[in-house]
Amino acid sequence: MSKSIRLHPTRGLNPKLVVCYFCHREKNELVLLGNVASSNREVQDSKYLVVDKKPCEWCRENMAKGIVLVETSKDSTGEIVIRGGYAVVTEKFIRRTLNEAVVEGMLKHRLAFIESDAWVRLGLDDHELPTCPL
Repeated sequence: MSKSIRLHPTRGLNPKLVVCYFCHREKNELVLLGNVASSNREVQDSKYLVVDKKPCEWCRENMAKGIVLVETSKDSTGEIVIRGGYAVVTEKFIRRTLNEAVVEGMLKHRLAFIESDAWVRLGLDDHELPTCPL
């Protein structure tokens, strides 16, 4: 196997800035895709790319402070889509507002996806990140 990168005919090294899956902030990482075949036009045209589901340093800091809630919905294929809502709440808020069956998992992982309709019902609709680059 060759250790060289095949250049893309028009994009060259085809660099992408890596962003966090949860908050879409840049992670100060760069990937060079070269001539990687992709049928996803958005990936080809975007200068940003999510490469894993590991939280960035900012998200890890927020998880240490409280529970990170991320607003989501499902697309037509059933895949989870991050909507842009992001909030850090206290354990007290979680215990007070949510069903005990889901509370323990949230407290353990320090992170939860909340569907858009529940996001609004919880009064979180004004907690939004700046426009996502993706």
